[in-house]
Amino acid sequence: MRSETALAGLLGMAIMFLPIPSFAEGTQIEGFNLEGFDDAGQKSWEVNGDTADVQGNLIKLSNIIAHSYGENHYKVTARTGSVDQQKNIIHLKNDVVIRDDKGSRLLTDSLDWDRKADIITTDERVMIVDKTMMVTGTGMESKPGLKQTRVGEDVKFRVKPDESSVPQDTVIITSEGPMTIDQIGQTAVFEQNVVMTQNDQMVKADRVEMQFDGETKKITHVVCLGHVEIYQEKDTSYADRAVYDVQTQKMMLYGRPKMVIKTEGQDVFAPDANKPAVSDTLVTTKGHDVAAPVGN
Repeated sequence: MRSETALAGLLGMAIMFLPIPSFAEGTQIEGFNLEGFDDAGQKSWEVNGDTADVQGNLIKLSNIIAHSYGENHYKVTARTGSVDQQKNIIHLKNDVVIRDDKGSRLLTDSLDWDRKADIITTDERVMIVDKTMMVTGTGMESKPGLKQTRVGEDVKFRVKPDESSVPQDTVIITSEGPMTIDQIGQTAVFEQNVVMTQNDQMVKADRVEMQFDGETKKITHVVCLGHVEIYQEKDTSYADRAVYDVQTQKMMLYGRPKMVIKTEGQDVFAPDANKPAVSDTLVTTKGHDVAAPVGN
């Protein structure tokens, strides 16, 4: 299974500085624009909206457009929102979209940002999209300071090897969830009934861990754990653990591996010293592990 793709932008879209405006109680403003500047005098943020209505510690906003400037440019839009000045919590609702300057987007119907706890959460459906990847799921928790994002359940992850890839090359991963992305550790972890498909290949496992390169953002290794089943054309492999190396395009099977190869209508089980060797399968004796090439 070939899957070299950029994961950059998945977390970056959620790591965003949205300022909390300050208004006196009872203030009602139409067509407001707020700006903030860094120590060097450069604009660091900007918030626009149709209305701002201050009710005690709560500021209700409508038709919000916010920008964050710096190393990356982020834009946040929402039809309605509110700011709790005392709790330091921002709530966005209705058509919430976060965009970055690389074309990545996060879409959901509501979003809460607890700035004291440094946590962004939603219980709604979430979609994260960039040029080669799309993630959907229900519920999300992001910790911008730790550069971690977790999609709660009903996860679907679609990724193309590159922008020019044909649809058949798309890798699709589904899981009951959660899915966790760790930008510092350069990992993506899928849990509970994980299924990966590409072309005529399918892999099932209890848990799948992806490791990707910190510079290229391309996947380097995929580790499948627990009740691993690999289906390729008419052949099936079973193992407790499988490790796929993207560069060599080979998968190592560990923990009582078994390969079932369809030959002239009968099953051939490998490894077995009494069976004839199969041309495209290498059986190693150490630990009874199996190494096999994965389809082109």
